Amino acid sequence: MKLTDKEAKVIASIQLKADAPISLIKKESGLREHSIRYCIRSLSERQIITPVPFINLHRLGLTIFSIYFTVGGEKRGAHEALIKTLITAPQILWVGEFGGEYQYGVAVATKRFGDFALFLDSISKKHGSIFHDKAISVELSFTMYPRRYLSDRKITPQSITATFDQREPVEIDTIDEKILSGITTFGTLSHRQIALKVGIPLSTMELRIKRLKNQGVIAGETYSVDASKYEMETFKLLVYTKGLDGSLTEKIHQYCRLQPNITALIECLGLWGYEINVEVKRSEELSQIIQQMYELFGNSILTIKTLTKFRYPKAQFFVEAGRG
Repeated sequence: MKLTDKEAKVIASIQLKADAPISLIKKESGLREHSIRYCIRSLSERQIITPVPFINLHRLGLTIFSIYFTVGGEKRGAHEALIKTLITAPQILWVGEFGGEYQYGVAVATKRFGDFALFLDSISKKHGSIFHDKAISVELSFTMYPRRYLSDRKITPQSITATFDQREPVEIDTIDEKILSGITTFGTLSHRQIALKVGIPLSTMELRIKRLKNQGVIAGETYSVDASKYEMETFKLLVYTKGLDGSLTEKIHQYCRLQPNITALIECLGLWGYEINVEVKRSEELSQIIQQMYELFGNSILTIKTLTKFRYPKAQFFVEAGRG
C-alpha cells in the first residue's frame, strides 16, 4: 500500500495536531480543504492513521518500566502463553516483537516500584525461567516528532513530550478513568458517542476533558500512524552513553528534531540512556543516521544497538494501573 503525495503531506502536517484548524493544515500542506478532508477520511478508513490523545502518564504519578528480553529454547507454545499473559495484563502499555539484541519488549506502568516487582514475580511464577537475557529501563521522558520525511514542505517546528515535572501528580477518579480509557480506545468516535459508550453525560465529559488538558494530563491531540502500511521499516535504536552528561539530552533532542526520519526519543534510566524510533525506506538510511550520531556525539556514546520492529501485538495509550 502506497501513499499519494497528498496523503503523505497531510500525515506530516496533522500528526501531532489532530485538533488544528483546517486553515493551518492548508498552509502547511499546500492542499485545498476538500483534498485534506478526503485524505484524512481515506487514511482513517485504511487504518493508516487513528486519532488518539497524547496522555502524559507521568502527570498521574505513574512510572513506566520497559523490559526487553529474549527467551530460551522452550517450545513455541510457552512463548505464545507468555505473550498472551503480557497482552492481557492491565498494567501493560505495549508488547513488541523485535529482531536484533532482544526478541520482545514490554512497557509496564505502575505507581509504585513494589507493584512492578510484584508484576515481575507473578510472571516468573507463571512462566518459570522463560526469560533469559533481559534489560530493564525507566522512562524519564517520551517525545514525539512529526514525520517530516513525508513532506518536502516546511513543517512548523513541533514536538510533544510526556515527562515528570515539579508539580504534584494529578489525582483522578473513576469518572476520569472512564473518560481517558474511552477517548484512547474509541478515538474515531465523537465525544457524544464516547460518552454514551462509557455511560457519562456529555457535558460532564467535556468539562472533565478540559480540566485534564489544563492539568497537563492530556498533553495534545495526535494521530497514531502505522507506517508499515505504507512500506516503511521501523527500528528502535538503543543508545548507550558514557557517564552522566546533563547537556547531552538537549543536543540529542536538537538532532532528533532536525532528522526527518526520527519519530520519537525516549530518555531512559538503565543500561542505555536513550531509545530512538526511526522509520526508513531502506536499511542504508538507518546506517547513515547511526553514523551521523557517532560523528556528532562520539565522545558521549559508547555504542548504538538496533532493534527491528516486527509487530506490536498490543499498544494502548492509557492504563488504570496503580490507583491509590
